[in-house]
Amino acid sequence: MSLFIVDASVAVRWLVLLPHHEEARALLAHQHRLVAPDFLNAEVGSALVKLVRAKVLSQAEGFEAFEDFFRAPVRLLPTRPLAHRAQKLALKHGQSFYDCLHLAMAEVEGGAFATADGRFWTAMKATAYAKHIHFIGTDFALS
Repeated sequence: MSLFIVDASVAVRWLVLLPHHEEARALLAHQHRLVAPDFLNAEVGSALVKLVRAKVLSQAEGFEAFEDFFRAPVRLLPTRPLAHRAQKLALKHGQSFYDCLHLAMAEVEGGAFATADGRFWTAMKATAYAKHIHFIGTDFALS
């Protein structure tokens, strides 16, 4: 069973037909165990509100997507034990504290940080931490 630490860029793709929707949905397969930092609910809710405001989704679709999210088999883990590690990673690599919480969780839990965040992947793919990242998307530098 594979372990993936998922971020909002992946979770939203489970719910909305965005690029790489099918790749993200493949993580919902039963052979995978999914975990995320305890703030994932807030990030997904925020992303869905932005999609409604941008008229990508209707308000009803946004509400339905959020309900679908709460049915996803994701276990939320506390971030406090990872905070100092995440801060060090963020400062060292010039990345967001939030992204680095996911990365620190991947290190500690022994899984892969699944993300569709191309900016983060581009910044981290040449580092030793790339082995902890499962990028969902198109890596134009490799094509």
